[in-house]
Amino acid sequence: MRIWRRGDDPAGKCRRARDVLPYLQGLLSPGERSGFDGHRARCGVCRAAAAELAPVVEAVRRLPPPAARDLAPAVLRQLPAAAWGAGARLPARLSFSPVLLRAAAALLIAVGIGAALHAALRGERHRPAGAGVAGADAGRATGAAIRSALAWLQATQEASGRWAPAKWGAPDQYAVGITALAVLACEAGGANAADGPRAEAVRRGIGYLAAQQNEDGTIGPRFSGMPYNHALATLALLRAGAAERTAEWTNRCRRAVEVLRVAQTPAGGWGYGYEPAGAVNASVTVWQLQALLAAEAGGCEGLDRTVERGLVWLVSAVNEEGWMGYGRSNDFPYGHETMTAAGLMCMLTMSPGAEREGTVQRMVGVVLDSGQAQSATPDYCRSYFVARALDLVASRESGELALRIREKLISVQARGGGDAGSWSPSDQWGTTGGRVYATAMSVLALNSRR
Repeated sequence: MRIWRRGDDPAGKCRRARDVLPYLQGLLSPGERSGFDGHRARCGVCRAAAAELAPVVEAVRRLPPPAARDLAPAVLRQLPAAAWGAGARLPARLSFSPVLLRAAAALLIAVGIGAALHAALRGERHRPAGAGVAGADAGRATGAAIRSALAWLQATQEASGRWAPAKWGAPDQYAVGITALAVLACEAGGANAADGPRAEAVRRGIGYLAAQQNEDGTIGPRFSGMPYNHALATLALLRAGAAERTAEWTNRCRRAVEVLRVAQTPAGGWGYGYEPAGAVNASVTVWQLQALLAAEAGGCEGLDRTVERGLVWLVSAVNEEGWMGYGRSNDFPYGHETMTAAGLMCMLTMSPGAEREGTVQRMVGVVLDSGQAQSATPDYCRSYFVARALDLVASRESGELALRIREKLISVQARGGGDAGSWSPSDQWGTTGGRVYATAMSVLALNSRR
């Protein structure tokens, strides 16, 4: 089965269209930019959109700094009272529309705030609330937290390129998955295999992961938790290793993605051990889908049916209230929030379609309503999935929740000693992932775009 080249989308739509503006504005990480460069070369939809929007973005960029003016009161006065009523929500996702984007960009130019928006998008992506920190100070605090965490990760990497779980409170059999998480965190923080302050750490991490690929295409040792190792390693190879794009890299990625496709169960999801007739669960399934979506974004073709079947299973696990179960609807052995946020993130990324909008809206509602529990320590897995889902949700509430998540994470980061910059593995997943997991997931959550 040939799955590694993808041409123009005949339907005139592309999941990567949402990346056109961040690409033109310089907001993508080096790995993301490299991946989009390759995608754009193959995709006529994104190529045309980029060509059409580039002059507008450049015109906005050249605007002089605007005079300070708070437009919020005037804008809010124009909103109908019903918009703030109980149950009122903005759309769960924004679809890419060149016409609307041109109109929005023209409006920015007309009112003279384009340059301020551009500066905000480039410099104020991270803005935790509370603790007396606001605006630029909050952005600097988040940036400092990420840099400190990445310094700890870089210092604890082994000479072989891996991170040793046993040293940091986790079983050694998860070395592949934990190393992949650390590599993804370094890549999200602005490193890749070609340049940047952590380029060498990423390069050695990718080298270690590649060396763990078996003859059958799987990555890591064979045991019940193998799907986590394999999916995370595949995701890291596709994202952080994209700058290389050698024949060897392409072949390794192709084989790893084929494992994901073949391992899908008849039910549509994935379970422990990649057993064809085994029980399916949302935790394993979400990571497999993340890897498959990264493969699609990188130009891998022939995966539409696999992704769609995974989406169907996810929808089947959502109850009437909007909570996603672990193995089926109304099955919550690890609580409601984490799996629901994970499923929502995947659904929004996959464009679930109008027939599933009701399900998505219910899930958005419960994720926003549940908020981030202000316990002594956060659930790092939950924080990551909620933050990623909020990247794709457009509402005032989602922005406020994203700020609270960052504030909580920063407040519990280790400040001194040998653990400075890291996070304690104190959540319910900590005994499996250890301190490297907790730190990498925190970086990924802090690095979200809201």
